Amino acid sequence: NPFNIASSTGASLLFINQAGNVGIGTITPEGLFEIQGQENTDAVLVLDADDGDDNADTWWIKALASNNSLSILNHTTEVLNLTSTGALQIDDDLDVDGGNVNFGAATIIQTNDSAAATTGAITLESGAGTGQSSGAVTVRSGITTASGSTGAVVLGSGNSAATSGSVTISSGAGSTGNASGAITLQTGTTATGTAGSINLTAGNATGAGI
Repeated sequence: NPFNIASSTGASLLFINQAGNVGIGTITPEGLFEIQGQENTDAVLVLDADDGDDNADTWWIKALASNNSLSILNHTTEVLNLTSTGALQIDDDLDVDGGNVNFGAATIIQTNDSAAATTGAITLESGAGTGQSSGAVTVRSGITTASGSTGAVVLGSGNSAATSGSVTISSGAGSTGNASGAITLQTGTTATGTAGSINLTAGNATGAGI
């Protein structure tokens, strides 16, 4: 027979069904062990190591009622949050040993906002940018007002843009982009390369094909 411990009002506090599943806050546990919070309350599991005699011993695992996310805290500090849509926040280093890290169709790694990427684009930045087209790769520490087009590669510490198939490495601002097949390395501003050109410049330049 099922085993049930109830409060004075009849609400179940601890329930074990005939299959051995344990429910806290529920009489219909969906697995071996289920914790169910009341309406508008979190479901919380607390783990105390080493007698729980200092704050760092205590870990909290919470299913949050406010947004249905999963939160893991050490004492009162949240170290991980996973939303119901799969967005993961980790508040320190992430080490991956012996395996691959696979990203989705668009990947953005940044320390500022306003960046966007379309399918197949990769963006790593510490500044804000308008985004990259499919297949573009951008590594930058400045703000990019013009995006990299399909197949473009941009490495820059200033504003830079690149069209399909071009490569731009820049420490200055490039307000106009390279044409397809152009390669530009620059420390100045507004350098532009035409198709098939190679530009090495310390100032403003427009490169001709060579």
